[in-house]
Amino acid sequence: MVARRETTLKAHLGGRSILVGALLLGCGFALGCATTVVVPLKPGSVAMKDSDHGLVFGRMHVTENGKDQPLDLKWLITKELHGRRVLIDELPIDGPFAVQLPAGSYHLTEVRLDKAQGVWQASMPATFTVRPRECTYLGAWELDLHTEFFSAVITRQVHDEQNRDEDDFHMTFGDASCPILKVPLASSLKTSATLTGQAEGTQMTSPP
Repeated sequence: MVARRETTLKAHLGGRSILVGALLLGCGFALGCATTVVVPLKPGSVAMKDSDHGLVFGRMHVTENGKDQPLDLKWLITKELHGRRVLIDELPIDGPFAVQLPAGSYHLTEVRLDKAQGVWQASMPATFTVRPRECTYLGAWELDLHTEFFSAVITRQVHDEQNRDEDDFHMTFGDASCPILKVPLASSLKTSATLTGQAEGTQMTSPP
């Protein structure tokens, strides 16, 4: 009788563990869904349709070991007041970009570069402000991913080429003139990157 009760208790606890695990997994998905995904404006887009939004624009050139390579660039940014996360997907790796965002202060949390073997992730701090119906200029970025087996560093050079980039911005996206807020960023930065990928359904990361 005692053995039977123990078996029943184990089965009950096992069922509860499965239920708790399912709830935690659901919460994980819910937290993931809390990240808003946005993409840059397409050429010819009519920008700033929303009165409480502004535009972030600049130019990007991304290389690997100093050479142009097919890479997929993403930025993970956080809105400082509420901690809301925004993933900017499909950023160009060679050319101008413009992204519409709600007004507020943002912090660039992470840069992600997708490759065939996985995703290189690096912290590359930058803080900027978006004002309603104004344009924030982030400069011309030169990013280089320098890889050696399962380790890498990302270097960033930021140049102030506002006159050229502002002309390209208006020509590419067709937006009317707007007040420009220039963001002062460190002209040079170098940081290590971590490789994250998927292999047989498990996550793997490079050594620290």
